[in-house]
Amino acid sequence: MAGGLAGSFAYALLYEPLQPLLIAPLNFGKLTLPELLGLNPVVTGVGVGLLLLAGVVLLDRLTRPKQAEIPDLAKLGHD
Repeated sequence: MAGGLAGSFAYALLYEPLQPLLIAPLNFGKLTLPELLGLNPVVTGVGVGLLLLAGVVLLDRLTRPKQAEIPDLAKLGHD
């Protein structure tokens, strides 16, 4: 809690001196991912959704514990 308060206080004190050095030169205005990629916003949304889905599936497969195979009782003893 104290760190958040100290950070906001430091930001309030340093905003004016840093504005011409850092804030104004790095202000690119309204910049969105579809504009940056030059794509339709719907296409960008679907693409980001597919990437998110692929990441979730990949994480699930990498972190899922190996399940023990359940023997087929119908085939038991017929080898």
